[in-house]
Amino acid sequence: MDSQTLRLLHGYATLFPTVTTLRAGPVQALYEQGQLRRICVGQFELIRQIYSAVRDHNWETVSGLIQEHTLQIASDHFEVEFDSLHQAGDVHFSWRGRITGSADGTIVFHMLGEALARFRRNRIGFCVLHPMECAGRRCRLIHTDGSQTESAFPITIAPHQPFFSIRAVQHEYAEGRWVEVLMEGDTFEMEDQRNWLDASYKTYCTPLSLPFPVEVTPGTRIEQRVTVRLLQSEQAEQPVDSPIRLSDATTLRPNTARQAAWPMIGLCASSPSAIYPKACERLQKLRLDHLRLDVRPSDEEWTEQYRAQVEEARCTGLPIEVAVHLGDEPEAELSRLQTVLAAAPVPVLRYLIFKQGEKVTSAQWLRMARRILGQNTTLIGGTDAFFTELNRERPGTEEVDGVIYSINPQVHAFDDQSLVETLAVHEVTVQSARAFIDRLPIHVGPVTFKMRWNPNATAPQLPAPAEALPTQADARQMSLFGAGWTLNSLKYLVLGGATTLTYYETVGYKGVMALETGSQYPDQFWDIAGGVYPMYHVFADWADCKGGLVGDLASSDSMRVDGCMLKTDERNRYLLANLTHEAQDCTLEVSGSLRLRRLDIHNVELAMREPEAYREQAWEIVQADGAGLHLRLEPFSLVTIDAPTL
Repeated sequence: MDSQTLRLLHGYATLFPTVTTLRAGPVQALYEQGQLRRICVGQFELIRQIYSAVRDHNWETVSGLIQEHTLQIASDHFEVEFDSLHQAGDVHFSWRGRITGSADGTIVFHMLGEALARFRRNRIGFCVLHPMECAGRRCRLIHTDGSQTESAFPITIAPHQPFFSIRAVQHEYAEGRWVEVLMEGDTFEMEDQRNWLDASYKTYCTPLSLPFPVEVTPGTRIEQRVTVRLLQSEQAEQPVDSPIRLSDATTLRPNTARQAAWPMIGLCASSPSAIYPKACERLQKLRLDHLRLDVRPSDEEWTEQYRAQVEEARCTGLPIEVAVHLGDEPEAELSRLQTVLAAAPVPVLRYLIFKQGEKVTSAQWLRMARRILGQNTTLIGGTDAFFTELNRERPGTEEVDGVIYSINPQVHAFDDQSLVETLAVHEVTVQSARAFIDRLPIHVGPVTFKMRWNPNATAPQLPAPAEALPTQADARQMSLFGAGWTLNSLKYLVLGGATTLTYYETVGYKGVMALETGSQYPDQFWDIAGGVYPMYHVFADWADCKGGLVGDLASSDSMRVDGCMLKTDERNRYLLANLTHEAQDCTLEVSGSLRLRRLDIHNVELAMREPEAYREQAWEIVQADGAGLHLRLEPFSLVTIDAPTL
């Protein structure tokens, strides 16, 4: 593929990673750039991923450059060797990896590393990810002192580590069938990574109870080993490559809540404000419910920033929700805010109250805000950080009219596949919040591709160089991948029961549309000046069905193709996304004459440059046969299908 095609597909001009299938007797694994993924026996996934991480003093992951690969692969065994070099800032660490797979199904991953400079680290070593589908399954923990614990993986998201002092984890992956993961070279413990939107339970070293960061000196050596073995014999199964099937989950599972009421959907105002008339016109077509404005009354120039963002609300005709970030003088700051609001009136739906220095809003600031802003004011408390902060510091529900948390898929992993894996976790975060939020509305936002700020940093984050894309921006924002991810983010949050969703920004590198002048960093973030991003059309497709019901499409392989249904009195709309860089064959279980529109590599530039022309073009009329509608989806493509309501 040429660089422009790659950018349109997933934002970057880099080629997609090479994935090699490995077999150790009955066990299959995928090898990708120094890590193992999807260790399976037949249809059962044993381990989601095994990799070695280097985390600096701010918990930033320092990626490795894989060198000197050697692969020896047979039909039932393998051996892989490589070097991994991690270098960024002060961090300079190298390790040698060796992975072997035996015909009896045993896989051994060994690492031997050495520090090549003096630096501070929070963690270096193996991480083993058990898939989120382990929720509720039985497990046995073998501890470093030789004792054993019988338990089960948490169902709702565990706020803190469920298991400590681990040497090995055994778990039941199917009725009466068990697998063991033995970890040597350090003391390991487990955290529920769904807290940060990862689709896994992570067993990691070194225990968080030990001080960090720790200074590493040149010559420091680290050696670890992970062994995966079956606790009973298994027969090797040949994989069957069949087309993906998608079905209306509300009819397949009528006794489960696989459809939900329409939520309130909004965007954040651009920061700094960069709205322009054509963008306002296009935003109006999305039929959004609100615009979020973030204000910091302790900053000297906050009133100018606030007034600029209010203009975005006025030109789009949207009411606002005001996210108030209080500083050292909360009472004076709230009074100043009330004065500015009165001088520039615009409809305010609610206030989101946060306090600098607190991860979750204390009740005293909510009481103060209600006293100053008005007794009838709608106040939302919670966190401007990750779901985990809300989960760990569970707020009281007496002072608020709703609870909020934000999410992004790139706290621990950054590749396309890992971002796709986070989608199903969206729903679990809402369900887990419901377990301790009682009946209050749950607000989720902002939903962003990258972390907006790091609540767990141990030192200030350095700003991006002037010639570099802002650190909060991700080139996938403007890609087909970004559109497919956004579609299914909406789906899972709504099915989870979220009341209000706030996404991205209006325009710019973190928005749904390009700046009027286009990108200042075309080599790092390509776009079309004054155009839209593919995800704009996801919000537009939802806008066409506003007020209806949102239903699930059950996919036989949701990691490759996933989607949802939007139901109104006039139509059933099916929205599908290919979440991979390869073409996928699928069958949608639907019948009759249908209208179909594609968004793929062949027309995405038109859809970005002239969104009105793309949306007004004639739909394709297709006929589903008795087995359903057969589709071939181009890489990272989206399909919209309308069926009349019978």
